[in-house]
Amino acid sequence: MTTTTYRTFEDLPEWATTRVLRFRPNDAETWIFDPVPALDNQSFIDVMNQGEDGVNRVRRYLNDLMGKFFPEG
Repeated sequence: MTTTTYRTFEDLPEWATTRVLRFRPNDAETWIFDPVPALDNQSFIDVMNQGEDGVNRVRRYLNDLMGKFFPEG
């Protein structure tokens, strides 16, 4: 299995960029490098680079954000 390395916003999968753009429209491309308390103060992109477990963790985090801030979908 090949592991993808994410370095920029454009490297991220569409499911991630779509949600990040919705949640952080003004700073999405830089926000992914900021520490996130809910991700143990690791950046979004650092967690994404931790393999399948990291990707799944970010997916759950973004789904939780969307459910909390955009419950209509």
